Amino acid sequence: KTVTAEVGDTTVCYARCKHLIISDGKSNEVLEKINRHNYELVFEQYADSEKIDIVGALGRMFRSNFENELQIAPEDLIGKPLFMWIEQSAKTVYGGKILRIVTENTLYLGGSHEFFHNEIHQYNLTTGEFIDLSYLHQGEWVNRLDKAIYDHLPDFTRPHKDNPNNLTEYAEIMITDGGLLFQYKPYEVASFADGFVEVELTNKELSSLGVPLIW
Repeated sequence: KTVTAEVGDTTVCYARCKHLIISDGKSNEVLEKINRHNYELVFEQYADSEKIDIVGALGRMFRSNFENELQIAPEDLIGKPLFMWIEQSAKTVYGGKILRIVTENTLYLGGSHEFFHNEIHQYNLTTGEFIDLSYLHQGEWVNRLDKAIYDHLPDFTRPHKDNPNNLTEYAEIMITDGGLLFQYKPYEVASFADGFVEVELTNKELSSLGVPLIW
């Protein structure tokens, strides 16, 4: 579905959304629950109204520092050509116990290239419950986890980070078969040309940092 967003009376955004529906070919309450939550989490804001909170949407994509990364203030978006594409993919991980849905966001504001950002959401395939990993950047282990991620970053990223703080908060986090993958979009910790930067920590490493493994 293509929708138009407005800021004030000025049209600024066209969003093309590819809505993923998970199915096993028959009635399945768990998958229906997952589909409903995924739709509400990602697509409802685009389907129910032609007036999208585009600043809020951009804030989700560029959580670390909206104005520094985009080099534009929210009010300066009015009147700019702005296009957003949203597509999803899914796979099972952790021995088939967890469904991972990746929402790929592509944003174009004019200029030489687009901005990219992935949102990662995971679900327990037994219960259909959303696995909320936001606790990872709220506990007493945060500084230790930030430091561990920093120590695993490729050398080329170091000039783009003054210190290891907030690396957990800024990451999109994926559950893998053996631990967690922390993903950073272009510009987050490296240049655009370096693309997405990823750091994986094993369950053993996470446990040694005092991180609860709730999944």
